[in-house]
Order: sequence, then structure tokens, then C-alpha cells
Amino acid sequence: MSTILTTTLSTITGLIIGYLIKLLKGYKDRDNVQNKALRNILKSNLVNQYYVYAEIGSVPRYIKEAWYDMFESYTELGGNSYVKHSVEPQFAKLEVSDEK
Repeated sequence: MSTILTTTLSTITGLIIGYLIKLLKGYKDRDNVQNKALRNILKSNLVNQYYVYAEIGSVPRYIKEAWYDMFESYTELGGNSYVKHSVEPQFAKLEVSDEK
């Protein structure tokens, strides 16, 4: 009787642990998809704002500060390449206007 009980408990414990691991993997996959989507949205906003203010020739100080906050989040999410090496250096060169 003791052996049957031990075997049953071991089987149930194994099933529960397997189920929890499957759930955690699902959460990780969903988080990766959400991070990728957020990174792409940030990239789009960074590039769009750069082109708008590059055409104007200057950028308000508060926009530049917000842009760099977005850029920091973008790089923390693994974003790089085009924005980091092409857009950011050009954005940094834009003249800052003090209009509000």
C-alpha cells in the first residue's frame, strides 16, 4: 500500500512540475513577443521623430530629452543597428531650440 501511495504521489508531483514548466515557458515566449513589438514601436517613433525634426532643422529641448529616454528603452530591449549607428548620431547633431 505504501509503495502505491509513494508512486502515485511521485507521478502527480511530476505532472504538476511539468505543467508549471510549460506555463512558465508560455509566459516567457509571450514576453519575448511583447518585447519585440515594443522595441519595433519605439524604433518607429525614434526614426519618425528624427526625420520630422531633421526637416525642421532643430528640436525642442523637451522633445530631445524624451527622445533619449525612448532611445534608452529601445537599447535596453535589445534594439541596435540602424537607430543606434545611423539615426542617433544625426539626431545628436540637431540644434536645440528652447521653445515650449
